[in-house]
Amino acid sequence: EDAVQTAQQVIQYGIPIARIEMLNKDQMGISINYSKLTDIEAVPTLFFEFHGSESSNNENIKIVEEISKDNKGSSFKWAKDLEERNKLWRARWDVYYSVKALINNGRVYSTDVCVPISKITECVNFAEEQAKKFGVRAPMVGHLGDGNFHVVLPFDPAKKEMYKQIRAFNDSLIKKALELNGTITGEHGVGLHKKEYLLDEHPDNIPVMKSIKRTMDPNNIMNPGKIFDLN
Repeated sequence: EDAVQTAQQVIQYGIPIARIEMLNKDQMGISINYSKLTDIEAVPTLFFEFHGSESSNNENIKIVEEISKDNKGSSFKWAKDLEERNKLWRARWDVYYSVKALINNGRVYSTDVCVPISKITECVNFAEEQAKKFGVRAPMVGHLGDGNFHVVLPFDPAKKEMYKQIRAFNDSLIKKALELNGTITGEHGVGLHKKEYLLDEHPDNIPVMKSIKRTMDPNNIMNPGKIFDLN
């Protein structure tokens, strides 16, 4: 919660940030073990990337550090050269593979939602509560600059009940995002698993989309069944 609050305040202050990424405690622990990272703690972590002149970056870094301290932040690490920067970002880049490695022959169910920045804290807290409720492991990574965050859930494909619980978790998270005036996906797209929720989010637009689809693809040969059903 403190990490999300920090990101919100940085945005509200209008500080020019190229990227703000968040990894929750579980994902940080997973990434540290997988990527063999040192001198990094398994705590909710924010990654900032600054673009600009050296003087402006130094000034912005000081402001961000003060905001972070006000929200109980600690263990600041700043990197200027490419090698050090890549080392810090390794925890973020290896998210998918680190989670997949948790289970032998395991798979990853990755989902995302996007909510107004003012609602990120509530939505992330809700996701962590729901993960406990459904008994699933839910490492998270968020693009907090635009209110989008991903939940990366490992599962054993041989355990059907585990997959059912993951889908139930996903359903509850999507409903919460819509309740908070968010959207069912920020990056992953609708595909097959979220098309029923697209009807909830954009009920008035679907008939228009279907009309365009029938005009452009009368034989329904381009990605049939994706995003919405024609029948």
